[in-house]
Amino acid sequence: MVTPMKRGLASAPTERSPNSDLAHNTLVTGNLGVKGEAGPILYDRKLAARALSVCPRTIDSLVKDGDLRPVRIGRRVLFPFAELERFAASLAGGGL
Repeated sequence: MVTPMKRGLASAPTERSPNSDLAHNTLVTGNLGVKGEAGPILYDRKLAARALSVCPRTIDSLVKDGDLRPVRIGRRVLFPFAELERFAASLAGGGL
């Protein structure tokens, strides 16, 4: 719920975003978004970073080192959910 503040400004909503627990939902439970709904199968750099609990610059480094393989659609660089899962599973064997 949004509550009005002085001078007609509204405060930020206090409810959590359905994607606020994206990393936990995607990589631990396989749920890609809101319960009962399928989420994206391609993630941009920012969402891929959230899903792996790293910063976007780490995603850039992982791509540069060949540890994470993006797909390109036009000018967009996207990461398939299966690729994020593959990378996360590879960490169990040795880490970064």
